Amino acid sequence: MDYGDKLFWLSVLIQRKYAQIFAEFDMTPSQATLLCAVRNDSRHGTRHCR
Repeated sequence: MDYGDKLFWLSVLIQRKYAQIFAEFDMTPSQATLLCAVRNDSRHGTRHCR
């Protein structure tokens, strides 16, 4: 398995885990993405939702 194949399967694994998480919390993919964006932004000093 070469480097490109490994990257491909890693992306598949990440996408599956991401899908499991937002399904578990009954969120749409857009809601999950927004949540991550807000959470990541709050680590840099702004406090949007706490």
